[in-house]
Amino acid sequence: MARRSDHSRDQLFELMVAAAQEIITEEGIEGLTARRLAAAVGYSPGSIYNVFRNLDGLIVAVNSRTLDRLVEAFSAIPMTGTPEPDLAALLDCYLAFEEQNPKLWSALFDYDLREGEDWPDWYLAKIGQLFAMAERVFVPIYGPQPTRQSRIAIQTFWAGLHGITSLARSGTLKTVASETPTTLARHLARTYLAGLLASASPEQ
Repeated sequence: MARRSDHSRDQLFELMVAAAQEIITEEGIEGLTARRLAAAVGYSPGSIYNVFRNLDGLIVAVNSRTLDRLVEAFSAIPMTGTPEPDLAALLDCYLAFEEQNPKLWSALFDYDLREGEDWPDWYLAKIGQLFAMAERVFVPIYGPQPTRQSRIAIQTFWAGLHGITSLARSGTLKTVASETPTTLARHLARTYLAGLLASASPEQ
């Protein structure tokens, strides 16, 4: 394929990220190759590396936009200041987003960069923003300022929840559990929060 030249570098960036997002949405990250992307945007495979150092850079860009959408979804959750309904709302948002975007979700949380590559600082900052928004649920327990304990609390809950959804996506959850992922996730949320509230009680 002859190289085209009718787009600026910035335009190519947008074109390639949008095409990569569509490929991942439909086929999963396994379907994203330089040749597949080049065919989608109408440029030679070599043109991709004029915009991105490698495919990892492209995937980071796609994942960044998925993070932006998730942050936007979390932002729309009205916090009541009561942990139980707030955590339930966060959980429902998480599950709905994962169900509606399973392959993008997998690319976001299951993909690892090749050896020698590091996640950019700006990307890690977006992850931090996502967790900071989730930490709002625990303000009544730990106070308005983030603490090490509030960070551990949300990270532990998130890891447990992600374990459930990851097992469900891989098809292996049914080998260890008879209940649905949603039932397990809601049980995790209720019991985990109950434990946090009990441990934070002045009577303890």
